Amino acid sequence: MTTPIHEGDVIAVRVTKVLPFGVLVETSTGVPGLMRPGRVELGAVVDVRVDEFDGERFSAGPV
Repeated sequence: MTTPIHEGDVIAVRVTKVLPFGVLVETSTGVPGLMRPGRVELGAVVDVRVDEFDGERFSAGPV
């Protein structure tokens, strides 16, 4: 069972790929997301605030 994600939640995610347009991240339960660009390293665990969640993936910004 996965923990539900809601808009406005602050969650910890792992950086899986850094791209020019954003950062691909994933929760500990495997839910993929896109974070606004920022200074992060591949593999880092960071806290983000969820902007949108469609039931399968989310978009977020750094806290």
